[in-house]
Amino acid sequence: MTIANDSVKITPGSGATREQIRANNRTKTRRYRETEAGRKKDREYKVAYRARLAAMPTVIPDKTGDFSCKKCLLVLSGREFYWSRIGQRYTACKQCCKAKSKKIAQQSYAQRLMYSRQYEAEHTNDRQWARQELRLAAIRAYGGRCACCGEDELVFLAIDHINGNGAAQRKDLGNHLSRWLRNNNFPGGYQVLCHNCNWAKYRGGCPHHAGVMQCH
Repeated sequence: MTIANDSVKITPGSGATREQIRANNRTKTRRYRETEAGRKKDREYKVAYRARLAAMPTVIPDKTGDFSCKKCLLVLSGREFYWSRIGQRYTACKQCCKAKSKKIAQQSYAQRLMYSRQYEAEHTNDRQWARQELRLAAIRAYGGRCACCGEDELVFLAIDHINGNGAAQRKDLGNHLSRWLRNNNFPGGYQVLCHNCNWAKYRGGCPHHAGVMQCH
């Protein structure tokens, strides 16, 4: 199925297939509903529809007798059909309605999955860039270089908890420390260390400091 381009006008007499015409109409309807006028018209329609439903009298249908299903062409009793609140019978039986609903749900899920994967592919670089900006802002806020050895290469640097309570905070924040630091105006208790000095601190002390023995 092909969704028509805006530059190509598709009408019933233009030689387009029925599916192309339907796809073109759905595209135009969806784009109209995205406008402010379209959203306003949708809200007005929903209000009017609820008012009509509230004004309709509830009718208990007479389900006696046999009826033919328009889909499967089987003759079934009235209890095998759905009935509206005003006493009208659905043309398809319950099984055919359930099968149609299941098919629509599967198609909708497949479409949402396709859109999700497309969005993921288009915005992965944007999210990576945003995370890098948050990390860079946090490192700059705490000096921009290792507090131990003076290393300033960004890829070698990390945010260190001075009091050593990083594991407990990661359980609460996950991998969102840089965002939390920015939202809290970069509070005290943190410093920048390179990965080597950070690991050495964890192992008992960094050998860059005089009198500290390297742990093995």
